[in-house]
Amino acid sequence: MKEKETRILIVDADKFDDLIEKVDRLYESLSINKEKPKEDYLDSEEVMRTLGICRKTWQNYRDKKIIPYTKISRKIYVKRSDLEKFMQTNIINSRYA
Repeated sequence: MKEKETRILIVDADKFDDLIEKVDRLYESLSINKEKPKEDYLDSEEVMRTLGICRKTWQNYRDKKIIPYTKISRKIYVKRSDLEKFMQTNIINSRYA
């Protein structure tokens, strides 16, 4: 195992303060992003199961761009919030509501 070499650097105080400020902002930014809930994604199988539709219907929805989706390689994902929005906009109220 190699021993670390001890080095002493001389840095201008203003430049050092700027560096510390940048590190603080970066740390704060990372902390804020860490606290934000990550968007939940569903794959095609979960979408079809949730909506109770077959593969062909799911393909038609994608072809007609009815529900936004993301395609990575050959895998398709839908944000849970987009699926819920689709379901909310397609509610049919009963006559007695």
